[in-house]
Amino acid sequence: EKEIKQIENSYCIIFPSPFKLKNKSKIKFYSGPEVLFLNRALIENYYTFRNEVKNILVFFGGTDPENIINKVYLCLKNKALTTYNFTIISNADFPSTENINIIKPGPNYLQVVLDSDLAIINGGNTRYEMSYIGLPTIAISIHKEQYQITQKTTGINSMINLGIYKDLNCKQITDCIIEKSIDLSWRSTFYHKSTQYFKDIKNAYKNFNQILLDEKNYFL
Repeated sequence: EKEIKQIENSYCIIFPSPFKLKNKSKIKFYSGPEVLFLNRALIENYYTFRNEVKNILVFFGGTDPENIINKVYLCLKNKALTTYNFTIISNADFPSTENINIIKPGPNYLQVVLDSDLAIINGGNTRYEMSYIGLPTIAISIHKEQYQITQKTTGINSMINLGIYKDLNCKQITDCIIEKSIDLSWRSTFYHKSTQYFKDIKNAYKNFNQILLDEKNYFL
């Protein structure tokens, strides 16, 4: 049921023909590496690339089982980063500071993303959402497998695959944020490569959404 809800609330990039579970459901399931589900509200909005980095999004998922955010939060308190405004989306109970704002996951997510000039994430679907809109991204992986998947993404848009969180120290994280924030060439490359990569595929979202709507009306 959870997967069905994700499908109903998502658009989908799909290349092969979908398969249907026999005698179990009228809902078609779309699965496999050729299928990508993204946040509908996010992809319906236009992201504006800005030359200067002021606002940085930090998001490691709603649960963050490895508590990566704790390590990153301590790094962000470095005096060298006080010129940036960080918004951390997390359920963790951290105090906000003058330049670090902590908010809970929820409806504010979309606006925070659109207002950001750089993102720091762990992976998962978020890496594809950031790539889709062209928001320059630094990825810190939970484990080796996630790192390897993100590595493939770097070939598409030069996403920064910084490493596995256990192997990183605060200096490496801080230095990377500073270096990539002032690297206009890299950020511009990320934005243009990402948006170009999805350019031809974006029409598939509209077409597939119509398919879902037709099927919903049919079953009603």
